[in-house]
Amino acid sequence: MSTVLSRYSLKLIKKSHYEIWVKGLEKDKRMCLLDKDLYFTGTFEQDRLILGDEQRINTIKKVLVDVLVDQQYKISDVELQNLIILTNISVKRIAHGFYLEDEINSIIGDDFEKEKMIARQFFDILQSKFQLDVRDVEVNYFAVTLNSKGDHDNQSYITKELNDFIFDALVTIKEEFNIDLIDNVDLRISLALHCVPLITRIKYDLQLKNELLFHIKQMSPLAFEIGTYFGYLLQKKYNKRINDDEIAFFAIYFNSGLLNVEKTKEVNSVLVISSVKRSESFLLEQVLRQWFPNDVGKIDFLTMHEFSEVHLDLYNIILTTEKNELYEKGVALYISSFPNKRDYYRLKVYIEGFKSIDDVTEMFKEELFIKGKFTSRHEILEVMSKRAEHEFDIENLYEEVMIREELGSTFFGNYVAIPHPMHAVSNDSFISVALLDKPIEWDEDKNLVRMVLLVCVEKNNAQAFKIWSYVSRMISDRTFLDGVISELSYDNFINVLQKSLRDWFSELR
Repeated sequence: MSTVLSRYSLKLIKKSHYEIWVKGLEKDKRMCLLDKDLYFTGTFEQDRLILGDEQRINTIKKVLVDVLVDQQYKISDVELQNLIILTNISVKRIAHGFYLEDEINSIIGDDFEKEKMIARQFFDILQSKFQLDVRDVEVNYFAVTLNSKGDHDNQSYITKELNDFIFDALVTIKEEFNIDLIDNVDLRISLALHCVPLITRIKYDLQLKNELLFHIKQMSPLAFEIGTYFGYLLQKKYNKRINDDEIAFFAIYFNSGLLNVEKTKEVNSVLVISSVKRSESFLLEQVLRQWFPNDVGKIDFLTMHEFSEVHLDLYNIILTTEKNELYEKGVALYISSFPNKRDYYRLKVYIEGFKSIDDVTEMFKEELFIKGKFTSRHEILEVMSKRAEHEFDIENLYEEVMIREELGSTFFGNYVAIPHPMHAVSNDSFISVALLDKPIEWDEDKNLVRMVLLVCVEKNNAQAFKIWSYVSRMISDRTFLDGVISELSYDNFINVLQKSLRDWFSELR
């Protein structure tokens, strides 16, 4: 519990076996309750408590929706739900005499006039309905929270300062990754529109959660690392750490930018007719792009209701995730929302990457293979880095790896961690492998790791970054890890890797 609380700058104080309390700012306590889904808490009988929360939440929702509609203020459905839950927590805390600290008023200042007006109208109604003593600091803080979650889709919000920062950041990314995204106007606009509310969020410690974090890390590891570097540049500018959840949003934008860079021939425009949720359509889009990076350009999603015959002339591939009228008439090809090998064979497209299995396995040097017992992340990273430094005559690899570790977790799921240097420090590309006798805790979330892949991509070689495509397959395939740890040896690792690659290449024939 102490570890969880520390992430919110809170401390667990124990004065005796019977007296335990949490020390810290009220805003941090509320964020902890929100993030950990602890808003159904209290001292009442459980059934009465849940019923009370349900009634209160319904009232809050109705009032908030009415106020937002009255003020014509746009906000997404997800963020609306988050605001409702946060308000429920606030109402309960206020009712029990727990208020935000007055010092927050001096931090907030006189900005957000539109949001302040909405917040005042909202809390005036709640104050009457729930018999609360609502202070100005509660109104101001809600205004900031609302601003950080609003739908900023107007380019007039993008200041020259922000536009210049993004341009300079893309220049720096080109220097670090040898990938040119500078002239991608769509990418620059997407980054800017996300940064507008993000700047407010990081200023007031209101960063978003991203339920697709590990999906994005596994499916788009290179884009995630570019997003991490972009977050690092933001951190330097605003002196606030950008969490992995926010970085995952950046990764989505950068992944689209990378796909545009990699286009080398005429591509197909794809339309997917689907009623799946945006989170699921994102995963489907990423699978299609991973399978067919050079054959697929634009991918759009429409519902059956939005589709018209005009679209038949705009797209040369039409897919559907439902066996609807278009499917029955032979207009659209059916594909699962979670595509499998069969879907892949039917689409008949090829993937690009390293040209042979040997090209990939050459990245994994026996001299850099490590196995055994380790007790901490720092210990294993120091051993791996020092061995690579000696093998390739590299300086400061360990220091660069630890700089990256400080920015956010390099745990990618399935008991796999992928540490790597913050900046390119080598003239060679390689992957060092460490297989551990027993899992170790890798990060503050206590994620367990059994296999560590230290990835080092050489300077000034954009093609070398394509190794991330194969790393992505490794970390997303649990059977790969199971095969590797069945025998902790270099020969077994290479055999399992070659088998996995043969299966992958055979799928492409």
